[in-house]
Amino acid sequence: KKGKHTYLSCFSQNDSSVSEIKTFHHFPLHSVQIHPAKMSAYTEEYLKQKLTEKLEATHVEVIDESDGCGGKFNAIIVSPQFQGKALLQRHRLVNAALAEELKTIHAFSQKTYTPEQWAAEGN
Repeated sequence: KKGKHTYLSCFSQNDSSVSEIKTFHHFPLHSVQIHPAKMSAYTEEYLKQKLTEKLEATHVEVIDESDGCGGKFNAIIVSPQFQGKALLQRHRLVNAALAEELKTIHAFSQKTYTPEQWAAEGN
């Protein structure tokens, strides 16, 4: 229909046990309660810690680009384990480290560097 738009926003209520999605269709407002198991419950800090431990990373940056919903992340990972590995092999290592988490994360973008490559980038 003309003028029909759907906007999704997710946020946690008081105890973070329920997320709410509101859809707006012209004038009506419908509110639907969704159990958090349907969305990623992972935080930037959790993913950073897991990647650091699993990949012996010397530097990890993780940014949640889904307004706290945990559905879309961008990551920079610096690890000596990437030495001598092609890009696809590096990404497979990262994906293996987060295998369980990636089952509920909608989008995960990654940039991988060896410590030498990261230093050459001026970091």
